[in-house]
Amino acid sequence: MREIFLYDDPATENLRLPEIAEYLRGKLPGFRLEVRQNFFEHHIARLERVERGRTIDQVAWEIASSRVRDLMRLNDEIDFEPLYGEVQFERRGVIAPSRKPFGILYDGYTFVRALYRLIPQEERGSDRLHMAFTNQLIGTWSPEDGRYHARVIICSIPCLISTTGVVEAPAKPGEFYRLKRALEALSRGHVDYSLFVKLKEQFSDRFVDYGDERLTEILKGYAMQAVFYHFWGGPFCDDPDCRLFNAHRQEEMIRAQVKSGRLCDKHEGMLKRSGAHK
Repeated sequence: MREIFLYDDPATENLRLPEIAEYLRGKLPGFRLEVRQNFFEHHIARLERVERGRTIDQVAWEIASSRVRDLMRLNDEIDFEPLYGEVQFERRGVIAPSRKPFGILYDGYTFVRALYRLIPQEERGSDRLHMAFTNQLIGTWSPEDGRYHARVIICSIPCLISTTGVVEAPAKPGEFYRLKRALEALSRGHVDYSLFVKLKEQFSDRFVDYGDERLTEILKGYAMQAVFYHFWGGPFCDDPDCRLFNAHRQEEMIRAQVKSGRLCDKHEGMLKRSGAHK
């Protein structure tokens, strides 16, 4: 039987993981789903004491190494060692993963490799999907424009879904950025916070902000993208009303995940033909 393991993120407000699990169960009744606590807490708890300390140190070092040092340079091209303080910061996050993000961008694939080493051998394989939610901001390098870009999802093993990425990765409406720049110009770079809040309220139906009640609904679609990637090799769709649409703008994401909230006929058909509905 195919299995899906969902890992919670205690630091993300409005992430209702049981609701996402129920959505997936409705779409994939032939699968076994298990909701787990945070990825680090779950896998580190099973280790023996000596191995646990050594593993935490190694994972913390790898995560610190995945920090993006320069948005315009690929991490692999920069010769650096993470600082002691950076490693200790990440070590605390591995031990107690309930902290808030601090604007650090991580290379998504390097970050994922650190997580992969924690998955026990008996839980690896093409019939098991590990889906980890995190409030850390993750990105990937784009050779097209030679820079890093924030992402919502990293399709790999495990699949990593960034709740912060939902807010930061897709672009907000152009009008919002223009009005924000105008406010900054008028205030010489020091925008009154209350004015900024009012500006965001004007666009509240056109982009997602922190603490947004729509977050869980949106994440259902990204969870389904992880499912299609892992089991069928194609996470995205060209239909802007399909949950698998690869949204680059907030309004596109809201359209696919909230206003539509469905899979297109093609991908619903793929689920049926694959036996997922059995």
